[in-house]
Parts: sequence; C-alpha cells; structure tokens
Amino acid sequence: MNRILRSIPKMSIGTIAAIALIILPLLAVAQQRLSFSPATKNSYTLPTATSASLSAKAITLSAAGSVEIIGTPSATRDGSGNIHIVYVDKTSGNQAVLRYLRQRGSAWESAEIDRLGSVDQNDGRLSRGLTKQIPTVVVDNSGTLHFIYHKVEANSLKLCYGSISPSQGMLTKVVVETITSNASYQNGLAIDKQNNVHISYHNEGLKYANNKTGSFAPTMLKANEDNKPNFVERGVNSTMLIQPNGDILIPYQGTHHRNWAVVAEFLDCQVYADGVWKNIGIAGSLGTSNTSGFNIFMENGLPTLYHYAGGTLGYAQYTGRWSKKTYGLGGESLSSALSAALAGNGKPVVVWYSRNIKLFVSYKNGENWTNKRVEGIEQYGDAFPIVVPAANGKVDVFVRANVQGNGTIVMVSEQ
Repeated sequence: MNRILRSIPKMSIGTIAAIALIILPLLAVAQQRLSFSPATKNSYTLPTATSASLSAKAITLSAAGSVEIIGTPSATRDGSGNIHIVYVDKTSGNQAVLRYLRQRGSAWESAEIDRLGSVDQNDGRLSRGLTKQIPTVVVDNSGTLHFIYHKVEANSLKLCYGSISPSQGMLTKVVVETITSNASYQNGLAIDKQNNVHISYHNEGLKYANNKTGSFAPTMLKANEDNKPNFVERGVNSTMLIQPNGDILIPYQGTHHRNWAVVAEFLDCQVYADGVWKNIGIAGSLGTSNTSGFNIFMENGLPTLYHYAGGTLGYAQYTGRWSKKTYGLGGESLSSALSAALAGNGKPVVVWYSRNIKLFVSYKNGENWTNKRVEGIEQYGDAFPIVVPAANGKVDVFVRANVQGNGTIVMVSEQ
C-alpha cells in the first residue's frame, strides 16, 4: 500500500483517500483456483412406485474425506443443464467445511471452498450459524456461480460471499459483515441483469447489501424491535426477488407477540422501488413455528410467494398489495421444511416433508394440486428438501438423507 501511495505524490489527500477506499476492499478479496477430485456417485434404491407415489430414481453423492453432510444442501442448474451443489460437510475432528459438487455429464467432481471452523463451538450461536445454515446458491447468465454462507473466524460469525467461474475453476471469497446477533439460516440472494449481486440477511435486524460499487455496503432495512408487539426478531430468515423492472422484493420473517407470548410467526416484506425502500405489508402467516420454508419467484408475470402456513401451504401474489390463500395438500399436514420453484413447464412445484417426516412433490395446475409421495426417503434431522427444475416440467430434489447412519446427499430425479 505504501509503495502505491508513494508513486502518486502529486495527488491531493482527498484523492489518495478515495484510492485507498477502492484498494482496501480489493485487498480483502481472496482468490484461488479450485482443486477438483472425482466425487463418489452410487445408486440409491427406492421402493417401486405406486399410483400415489413419484416415479423416480436416486443416487448418493459424496466427497473424499467427508464424515457427514450437515444441514441442507443448496443446488442450482446452469444453462447447459448441469447441477451445482454447495453444502456444509463435516470432516474428521468435527471440522465444518463448505464444499462444492458439480456435474460433468454423467460424472461428478468436488472441491473444498472454505474451512468454516469446528462444529463444537463453545458459543451455541456460532455452532447454530454453522450447522443450520442453508448456503444459498444461484447461477448467472454467464455461468458464474454465486453463493453466501457463514463461517467462524476470530471467535465471531462472518457472513461471506463467494463466486466460482466454472470454466476456469477460479474461486473468489469476501467477508460481507461480522454477524453480532443470531444468524438467519435462510438468506436472500439474487443477481440482476448486470450481474450485480444482491443479498438479504439478519444482523441486529433485516439488512440488505449489493456489490454495485465493487464491495458490499450493508444497509439496515428493519432493525430489531423487541419492545413492540410485532417485531423483527433475532435470527430472521429472508428470501429475495428482483423483478424484470429492477424492483426488489424481500419477504422476511417476523413475530407477533401478545403479553410476550408468541401468537404467530408471519412474513412481512420490504420492497425497493423508485429509489427508496418501503414496507408493503404482511404476506402471510407461518403459524407459531419458526421456519425458513418460503420462496418467491415470478408466476404468470407476478411476484408469488409460497410458504409454510402452520400445517398447510401458504400462497401470496403481489399486485401492489398481497392476495393470499392457503392450500391443503393431499390430506397430509406439512412441516416447515419445504422449498418451491417454477418448473420448466411454467407450473409451480413444491417439495415438502410432512409432519410424519415423509417426502412429497406437489405440482400446481390452476387451483388444483397433484401430490406424489417419494417412497424410501424420510426427513433426517432438520434439513430441508431443495427442488431444482429439470427438463420436460419434471424436477430433481436434493435432500440430506440417512444412509447407513450418516447424513448423505441424495439426488432424487423424477422419471
């Protein structure tokens, strides 16, 4: 840094300070070329499908050195149809690492992204931040992978952003912010048309950041309000949507209290439009369960939110205000572990665990739902199923399943 400043002696102090502000964020960015090795892929036997169950095949995926998959694996598909998975893995010595799995035709390979710290943290807030996180991942139009995750460093929890260029295998990592409150397990992540990164997360309240200037500058959208009946609570979860016109919607979780007893968890929403942030009102109720089971995407040209709604499926569509309803799915009571997406045929699909830990895939057709149970897969721990649209309107589902007593990634492909 000193050598750089000495090379520009005729510049003003203000100019030097501006250059320093540009250089410092760049110095905090870590880059490395990933080292890939073949991943292990094995068939996973599912029972024969019935008329009420999904016709599917399954495989297990694992990397060398893995002891057990932790929590929920996140997955996305690129423009060539290949799958990319980012997940937290436990290695020997109870160390947590962030790992990357990618599909190469019929083969898979893995690489280590980051060392996250020991699973056995003395501070429960830190251990929950590692083990319960869903390291959100998306891919942009150029094929670059973007993801956010938590790690423990210097006895504090860091929210980190990373990107991977699949063609070069080059990894870039940067710390966005030190988390001083309880961490949100589901964070919002979206990429705009200019490939700028936008994230939402919790740190003493709902926060937002983008990297349009080359580094992340967090903005507080809704601070904690523990002394009010309706407030943003510690550990709030969020999701995000950037509309075609550039407006940003961030549905997030809040709590309604009466006499300091929880009456309901709800979904509120912040929107960025015309250069300002504003609150646009409650999008739905989650019942009394703390959950990260909600996703937002464009359906029929409108922002549409699907969420857990106290044993049923919640639906909210935004047209300047929220239009809300709930759906019962096949007589089964939903747990809060669900994910939703728009399938390749333009129809919403929701993958969920029932309260009796069974896995279901549900497709929407108008106001009706077709529900199929996935035989041979049950919920393991508190992990969520992740749905990724496939060809011909079908889906791939990624779960943390119990394989011979260990948490393992299982990819279930609809046939």
